[in-house]
Parts: sequence; structure tokens; C-alpha cells
Amino acid sequence: MTVLIRVIDRLSSMAAMLAAAIVVYMVAHIGLEIVLRAIFSTSTFVTDEFVGFAVAAATFLSLGEALRKEKLIRIGILISRLPRTWRILSFLLIAALGAGTVGFLARYIWRTLARDFTRGTVSTSIAEIPIWIPTAFVFAGLVIFLLQLLAEVLRSLAPGATSPRHPEM
Repeated sequence: MTVLIRVIDRLSSMAAMLAAAIVVYMVAHIGLEIVLRAIFSTSTFVTDEFVGFAVAAATFLSLGEALRKEKLIRIGILISRLPRTWRILSFLLIAALGAGTVGFLARYIWRTLARDFTRGTVSTSIAEIPIWIPTAFVFAGLVIFLLQLLAEVLRSLAPGATSPRHPEM
């Protein structure tokens, strides 16, 4: 079980590093666009599209690591006042509801991804980017987030182990 948790944690970290690289790319692309417009009176003509795709990719790819490092908004102040058994049950219920919601969204995104890939749908810009590519980043981020939720549940249920969600357990 600890091997699975370590693999999921590593996957979340790698996705977060990719998200950071995407943010660096966005800054570089916007900088290039500024130089092109200010000095050369031209443009890449795809900045808004590429940066929009990059924002979505970076956001979803970083979700798993944000959960692992406790950077997401949570209701710990309410749960911390409950007895230990109720804290564990509350956490498991919240994790199940979160997984259900994210799983539903991932299923919908997967259907969209498969449809766009099958149909060969491309963006309407001059670059004609296959739409399945940015959708795949969103889907990957959701799957990694689901796996990280699983890892958090496994941490909570491990005998004698503490969870980042419940350090006082």
C-alpha cells in the first residue's frame, strides 16, 4: 500500500512540475507577443488560444499536488472539533463525495476527449490545434487528482499512520 501511495505522490509531483513548466511557457509566449507587437508591429496570432489552453492544463495538472500538500481550501476548523471517529468518518464521506464529483467530471471530459479525437476536431484559429490535446491535459489532471484522493484515504485508513488531513488522528 505504501508503494502505491508513493507512486501516486510521485505522479502528482511530476504533474505539478509539468504545470510549472507550462506557466513558464505562458510567460515566455506573452513576453514574445509583447515584443512582436511593440517592436515589429506583428503578432503570433495564437497567444490567447495557446495561453488559454495552458491555463487550463496548468490548473488541472496541479490539483493532485495541491491536495497532497494541503493547499486546497478545506473545512478543518469544523472537523477538528469532532471526536476522532467522527473526524475519520467525515473525512471519508468528504473524500467519497469529492471523488464522485471529480469522477463524474472526468467521465464527461473523457467523452468529450474521445469524441474530439475521433472526429479530428481542431480549433478555429490559424494554428488549428487538435482540441483533444488540451482536453487530454485536463483529463490527466482530473485522474491524478482522483488518484491523490485515493492516496489520502489510504493514508487515513493505514493502521497507526497519520494522514496529512488528520495529523491528530
